[in-house]
Amino acid sequence: MAYVIPAGGGKPQSEFWYSNNWPCKQTHLKLARIERYETYDHYFRLWHWRLGMEQLLFSQQIPIPGTSPQQPLYLRNTKRMLLMCGIEDTGAQLCEETRNVAPHMEMTPGRALFLTATGHSIHNERPNFLAQQIVDFVEGR
Repeated sequence: MAYVIPAGGGKPQSEFWYSNNWPCKQTHLKLARIERYETYDHYFRLWHWRLGMEQLLFSQQIPIPGTSPQQPLYLRNTKRMLLMCGIEDTGAQLCEETRNVAPHMEMTPGRALFLTATGHSIHNERPNFLAQQIVDFVEGR
């Protein structure tokens, strides 16, 4: 699937980090910008783009070599997984794509959670809920 990324005039990526219903959204956006002034340097850029490259190289959407018809890697994932996204994470259709993939992960034990009234930044919008889900997952509950 091809994504169109607007060159100028589109919403900044940070607008997709939080649900529009979250009362702290504007404050967190302002503070994130201030934080970037302190951390965004040559080394941060190297780390950021290296991480992005690795996410592209090791995407679970890439096809399994030698399969016909081609099948994505996630179909062979047998490791326990806690898959989660905020329904209002609409930048690049991230949550929509996650919700489309989850039902096909039949060999993957674990669970998938799709959080209403939540954007990309689950750890900020739902910190207690996220922490409890992680603890329950790690403890096998």
